[in-house]
Amino acid sequence: MITKNKYHHQIVISISEIKKEKPVSSKKNRIEPFAVADENSFDDLLKKLDEDEIKIIVQLYVIKRGKRVTNIKGFTDQEKMESIAHELKKTIGTGGTAKNGMIVLQGDHRSKVTEFLLTKGYPRESIEVI
Repeated sequence: MITKNKYHHQIVISISEIKKEKPVSSKKNRIEPFAVADENSFDDLLKKLDEDEIKIIVQLYVIKRGKRVTNIKGFTDQEKMESIAHELKKTIGTGGTAKNGMIVLQGDHRSKVTEFLLTKGYPRESIEVI
């Protein structure tokens, strides 16, 4: 039973009406937001746009005692960066790490890193060697 007032609506339901009604939501009728996954979902489109506009910087640093390290910055996806770091270390045969949004390799490997990224499909325009 619904009663209306001039200023607000008041809903009054008797106990007998509650017992008669079935639960409104069931697993069949439940709609999960963001549960629909198709090939062109919004997140996938954003990731593709980020990859298209990515700017990778390969830079040489000289640290204490004259040791050289190669820093690679500009990756947006942490998991992808870690997998690329693992493959780089394996193919070049050097030590290094991937954290804080950059890959650090021991030694001067700027040319090898550039060639590796080109074979992975990154365009030459998006790779900057310093």
